Amino acid sequence: MKDRKDRKDRDDDKLKKIIIIDDLKSIHDDFKSIFEDNNTDIPSRMKELEKEIFGNYNKEITNHFKFIVDSAYQGEDGYNKVLQAQQEGNPYNLAFVDMRMPPGWDGLETIEKIMEIDSDIQIVICTAYSDYSVEDIEKRIGITDRVLIIKKPFDKVEIILMAKSLCEKWFLIQKARMKIGEMEKEIKGRAAEIEKIQKELFMSSKAASIGTLAAGMAHELNNPITIAFGHAMEVEKGFKKLAIENDSIQKSIGGMKQALERMIYIIKDLLTFLNTSAKNDYSALNICELIDSTISIFNEKTINKDIEIVKIFNEHELMVEGNLVQLKEVFLHLFFNARDALEGNSSKTKKISVTLMQEGDWINVWVEDNGKKIEEKDRERIFDPFFTTKDVGKGKGLGLSIAKNILKDHGGFINLQNENDHKKFLIKIPIKKVTK
Repeated sequence: MKDRKDRKDRDDDKLKKIIIIDDLKSIHDDFKSIFEDNNTDIPSRMKELEKEIFGNYNKEITNHFKFIVDSAYQGEDGYNKVLQAQQEGNPYNLAFVDMRMPPGWDGLETIEKIMEIDSDIQIVICTAYSDYSVEDIEKRIGITDRVLIIKKPFDKVEIILMAKSLCEKWFLIQKARMKIGEMEKEIKGRAAEIEKIQKELFMSSKAASIGTLAAGMAHELNNPITIAFGHAMEVEKGFKKLAIENDSIQKSIGGMKQALERMIYIIKDLLTFLNTSAKNDYSALNICELIDSTISIFNEKTINKDIEIVKIFNEHELMVEGNLVQLKEVFLHLFFNARDALEGNSSKTKKISVTLMQEGDWINVWVEDNGKKIEEKDRERIFDPFFTTKDVGKGKGLGLSIAKNILKDHGGFINLQNENDHKKFLIKIPIKKVTK
């Protein structure tokens, strides 16, 4: 972040950072003289060139560039300064490098080292001799548009225009890279969004296909199972009338009734999952009273479970528009989910907390338990139909899917918020606006 800010400040003020790497102090003095003159006034010859190129255009395009010039008298010293500038997030735009700098690195070795640590710096080779041919240079540093060669002695205007051009090129590279980064970020965001939509479409299509099959099966199975359950009840009554006492038979009848009753509830949940829309039955509901009523139902079904339910209601008159039966079902599923998570939790108090408060146009309800947390790997799948982390026979994998679908039909939603050792679900339902 600091790197980007520093670069922006320099771009806004047109401050161009240059390093001169040469073993002769007189060369450094010449460069500094050239750039200091540029920083204070425009050379008359440059004005003439500007007028020749742009005519009587009254905006002076050359006077808004300011140069910061640093010096290094040996190649290794120059390399270290470029490295330090990189690490500080304030890199050089341009380096003028002499070819001969005894006794240390020569210019080409210095350039090789600098290009390894800075992929953007522009380089001008300054030489009065033909130490290396173009082919030799290309073999060492490759074919690149980042390196130019000028022969000594220098022309003042040539140096300034070259410096401005190469520094501007450096800034354009940064802007292009930033723009590409923004585009890549946007593309990744769009790709994630498309992937999410594709997944939802796939799940919707899959659910529709399963739903058609399951709905037919559920209706076909419901009648014979209900009849079988009725017959089991009659057999049980018959044994009682005849005063026949047989623990084994009674146990078998009880097990049969329990299994059939479970099948009836599975079919009921399946049909609820396949068809949650019941907007004709919507009415104004006090969510506080609805939750109180649901807790009472839950307590009746969980006798001797030693579960404490703690209610934290900031208000007691919060109204929603919805289907009473469906919204009760949402909270029942969450309470039963919490009960199952608390099983085997003998080392501490089994607790379910229900916190309710208004936030703007929403009613927030948090249902939290201190039972087993949901693993990170399962978080994305817990609302998928038929997904369960419970043992075989203990979960249908429909409760949270049903709750999610019902809340969606009510304009709300549900998500999981694991906190510390606790599992917490947040339910958001739009508040009913009271018209005066």
